[in-house]
Amino acid sequence: MREAPIAPRIVAFFGLVYCSLNSANGASPYEDGLKLERERKWAAAAAAFSKAIEADPKNADAYRKHGAALVQMGKFDESLADANRAIALAPRSAKAYALRGYIEMRLHKFKQAQKDADQCLDIDSQLGDGYALKGMVLVKMERYEEALPNLNQAISHGFKESEVFGFRALVYIAKVDYQRAIDDLTKLISTPDGKNAYGAFSNRGFSFLRMNDYDRAIANCTEAIQMFSRSTGPTGDWLGESTHMRAETYNTRGSAFAAKGDYRKAIADFDTAIRIEAGNTAARHNRALAYEKLNEAKVR
Repeated sequence: MREAPIAPRIVAFFGLVYCSLNSANGASPYEDGLKLERERKWAAAAAAFSKAIEADPKNADAYRKHGAALVQMGKFDESLADANRAIALAPRSAKAYALRGYIEMRLHKFKQAQKDADQCLDIDSQLGDGYALKGMVLVKMERYEEALPNLNQAISHGFKESEVFGFRALVYIAKVDYQRAIDDLTKLISTPDGKNAYGAFSNRGFSFLRMNDYDRAIANCTEAIQMFSRSTGPTGDWLGESTHMRAETYNTRGSAFAAKGDYRKAIADFDTAIRIEAGNTAARHNRALAYEKLNEAKVR
């Protein structure tokens, strides 16, 4: 049986409260950065926030925003330094702790991330970012029962970023509640960010497979596979996890083909899964079963 799927591609959530520093000469670098951030022009936003820091080295928000933009560019060490600086300048900034915790989660430093999530909520118990971060970290630690109420709290406290539905779907998958997982993944996919979230399509394909809806499992996995081939951004690989996700997507599609009796297509997908991830024992096991079924069909 396939292990619990990896979370969908994450979209940073901690830089989305926009405040401004007015300038008599028009827009300040900080305001420019906010505009570029809304347009998701991360490199340009980072450059603008860097100018804001030069203009005011004590601007904690500028460090936080600069770090958030760097996360989107895959520059985690640099973004962590920004988060630490933001906390040093503003020790009561809940969002700065959310940023640092998110970066730590991306670096698989889950215990540190959990501590920062708790610190964030100690400062502001109404901040959805804190609940979202804590829930996501608990999912990564496979503590699903604890994760679910935190993810629910994030939504009830107005957390609007789509990845929370992807993480909650992973909880439902772990709880074998595939219909709820599909519902949450569909919500994620319906958003501007989610339509390009290959992990969401892969996990929805897996959920359809477990519900014996093989055609929709194949369709979703095929969509995810097509996205893999187009993915070039820095968030396309979370410390190597996209390798496992790609392999598992082929493994899932192969399983759906096998369930439909199309063993040649199944074997081709299992072969691809093994080429991507040589140690994928599930794909090797499934390929052996598919060969057995194919040989039985030939004998008949």
